[in-house]
Amino acid sequence: MKIHKRFATSPAIGLLVAIAFAPSAQAAPCAATLNGVSYASLNLAHAALSSATISVQTITVSGDCNENLLITNDKGRLIIDGGSASTTTITGNPGAPTIQVRGKGVTLKNMKITGGSHGIHVERSANAIIDSNEVRESGGNGILVSQGAFAVIIGNIIVQNAQHGILVTESSSARIGANFLDVSAPTYSRNSISTNGLDGIRVSRSSQARIHGNIIASHATGDGIAVTRMAYAEAGGNSIDFNANGIYADLNSVVILGEDSPVFGNYGMQPNDGSSNRQSGIKCQSGAAISGHLGAVRQLNGATSQFSGGATPNTFDSSCPIPASALLTP
Repeated sequence: MKIHKRFATSPAIGLLVAIAFAPSAQAAPCAATLNGVSYASLNLAHAALSSATISVQTITVSGDCNENLLITNDKGRLIIDGGSASTTTITGNPGAPTIQVRGKGVTLKNMKITGGSHGIHVERSANAIIDSNEVRESGGNGILVSQGAFAVIIGNIIVQNAQHGILVTESSSARIGANFLDVSAPTYSRNSISTNGLDGIRVSRSSQARIHGNIIASHATGDGIAVTRMAYAEAGGNSIDFNANGIYADLNSVVILGEDSPVFGNYGMQPNDGSSNRQSGIKCQSGAAISGHLGAVRQLNGATSQFSGGATPNTFDSSCPIPASALLTP
């Protein structure tokens, strides 16, 4: 075929031709290794786990795994380690959570977890450590802890999930941003939670959470931290910005805030800070109680007054037993 001289010598045309005929990037194949044996999926490696052993078993995984994994209640004491969220991606279909945990003593770490009805679901009295993952773009909650389960959630990036970044519900509990399993020497590793469809963190239905040292930002229609339906939360050292409300409590729930001079009784929680929440820095209604203060330096939306929002100052209705003024005393 004859090519016109003008086009043959054009650098732009040459670049387009090179791109058109360059080989396309291939997804790295999924590889899950257990006891030195490599499997083509996490589900195959999970099936090979021993349910009789009392030792911790470890699956190392890499590449792009397109599957939904259910960790059954007979396969506890398990670590799944992806090495790095930049090299390991688990993508679930929308019919189930991408990773569903029903076993005890499970650790999920160093993976990118996308898709699924939820990113990670810990349920039915299971317990898990969720460490240094990127959990994004699920059809529901980034991380869901429900039905009497327990989770330590540290060092994760949790973004762009359709519902809440983290939801703790149905008599469950969580440590978010700090690991208090050894209360004499807690360890801290903040989560970055942003741009989810509803709240950054929601604690609901008789559940409880300690929420320490996280970045919680940019929830267009939701709150930074919401505590509702007879739930309990301790919140300190968090940076809470650009949400509807910074911290919201209702329906007979209780929130304890960090202190200027933290003591062992509140696990060393420092005050929270933040700016530009669109409604209130803190909002209390329907019989909830919020106790504590922000202190003289770190303030939530502190440009105008403590716990004031971008549009409205402290919002406490008459059913809240602790008035907003109690928060202003160091």
